[in-house]
Amino acid sequence: GSVGFEEYMPHKRGFDEYFGAHSGEFDYYTKKTSADSFDLWRNGVQEFDPLHATLLWTREANGVVDRHMETKEETPFFLYLAYTAPHDPLTSHPDHLAECAHIKNWRRREYCGLVKGLDEGVMNVTSNLKRHGIFEDTIIIFMSDNGGMPAGGGLNYPFKGRKGSMWEGGIHVPAFIRLGNTGPGGYWYDGLMHVSDWYPTIMSLVSDGTHKLQSADLSGVDLSAALKADDVSLSKREVAILHHDYFGNCSAFIKGRWKLVLGRPGEQDWWYAEADEHMVNADAGAVGRIFEFAADLLQKMDPGKPVLQWMLIHNGMQMLLDAFSGLPKYNNLGVFPPTIRDTNMDNSTGPAIKYGWAAAVHPSVDPEQVFLYDMKDDYLEAKNLAAEKPEIVAELLRDFERENSKGSLQYSGNHMFAANMPKGLLIAMVIVPCFPTFLVLCVLKLCASRAARVSKLKSA
Repeated sequence: GSVGFEEYMPHKRGFDEYFGAHSGEFDYYTKKTSADSFDLWRNGVQEFDPLHATLLWTREANGVVDRHMETKEETPFFLYLAYTAPHDPLTSHPDHLAECAHIKNWRRREYCGLVKGLDEGVMNVTSNLKRHGIFEDTIIIFMSDNGGMPAGGGLNYPFKGRKGSMWEGGIHVPAFIRLGNTGPGGYWYDGLMHVSDWYPTIMSLVSDGTHKLQSADLSGVDLSAALKADDVSLSKREVAILHHDYFGNCSAFIKGRWKLVLGRPGEQDWWYAEADEHMVNADAGAVGRIFEFAADLLQKMDPGKPVLQWMLIHNGMQMLLDAFSGLPKYNNLGVFPPTIRDTNMDNSTGPAIKYGWAAAVHPSVDPEQVFLYDMKDDYLEAKNLAAEKPEIVAELLRDFERENSKGSLQYSGNHMFAANMPKGLLIAMVIVPCFPTFLVLCVLKLCASRAARVSKLKSA
């Protein structure tokens, strides 16, 4: 494969066949990544197909079903269909985009077109299952990996936040399961479910509860009994670590109706409303407007998302925002260091910040970085109850520490690097390499436009 880890590709890890991309954000038509390399593979062999990726994934999924029914009709199958839509780059199929012509904002319009294509793809796959007479015998699961990114056309309203944040807009995603002939349907399951629960739940459903999982150390919980009976009381999922990034100082934990967020969870006061004609988030302030203007200009200059766009918008701007938006320094983390299992640093001591109620909860808790929400009465996360209910904070912290002690090691990444770098040096590293190239692209674009006008005048 392109990444040099052929043994980790799906067709080497239990799947009979694999067709797809190895990385993210590739062009729907050219199949090129932001680094301008082709990224379409079939069982480890690179290939090219100009068909829009959403239509391509649907075609291949139906092909898998067709071939299976021709040769192995009596045996079950597992199909994992991971659409790359909706996602940057925002390039929907013209037929799907036409259905969204009423949307004025171009990002929201393109995003709508991508969702239309996704909906059509799911319809075509389920229709194929019905054509083969196996629809009622098939368990169908639909889910998303994370919340939407407003800068990429997504909208999570009324939830707060975006992809990458610990607010509900970043982690609370749409999902459904159709049990077919294994259970009832037509109801809303109100219980807590984590993505890791799918594996034990699926294994139990397909084996009627007789399958014994090989490892006792699974993070997931079997929810099959609760789902089939529509009875939350049968669920063993009581708590969940929603996120824990020690180096980025961002953690979230949920237990029952209570959600605890620690550190830097993302924009604290941003509820992204529907976009206007020009801006995805009209209330983002000067920084957000400059960010979106730069992204729009580069997108129009080169829709293929070249390396420059990736450096300036995705890496450069994010590093700048991290550095200037209050991400704590390496030695000023607001989480509880003694519980973190990591081999790269000394966990024996942590910041002893003592502020009234926080001191009684935990010696390393900074009250300005602790958020507690009642998700039953305040799913919009509008009122932070941490100061009013320190006993709940303390209880959740203890449970968080216990659950976290079972986790694996963590290693530092770019955001920690950005937080500790002198801001002047960071600005120089981001702007200096990008600005000359950005300026050259603007000049070339203007020259091309002028040449086109001159050509039109001459022809006239």
